Amino acid sequence: MYSGSDFRFFDIYVDDAVKSMMVNVYELDAGAWKSLGNGAAHSIEGGRARFVISGGDEAHLRTAVQTADSMSAAVHSVPLVNHFEDMGYSAYFLSEQVEIECGVEIPVAIWAYSVGGSLRNYAPDYGFKNPQEYVASDYKLVCAVTIPFSQDVCE
Repeated sequence: MYSGSDFRFFDIYVDDAVKSMMVNVYELDAGAWKSLGNGAAHSIEGGRARFVISGGDEAHLRTAVQTADSMSAAVHSVPLVNHFEDMGYSAYFLSEQVEIECGVEIPVAIWAYSVGGSLRNYAPDYGFKNPQEYVASDYKLVCAVTIPFSQDVCE
């Protein structure tokens, strides 16, 4: 299922009040994050879940959430860029434990694509809060993935 060259697993522990999470995908557009509108909602049961994200060398990001009783997966399309296969990219994933607060987006990954030169990427939290850091570089595409949690049940 996860054929991209970059993938990460995240173990999620929340209190029983948290019932769902949303996976949101953004593209950097003129210095601001623009939602690609292809998010996916996943249920969380029993306060635990495992989240996996895959992408990088393909035009899709794949996500999945596994709980004790279920598994759900989604494919998120990202904008195609001319000569996508000729581009270099850098992926940066959340690497430390973070406190989960319902309704607050947690940046978990950022991919930056370019056709030459060096690639500089930033930790997801910093890069998502400071998109201007990417504007000065000649990136062809920058995508971010965030997760907000909710007390609402998925429908």
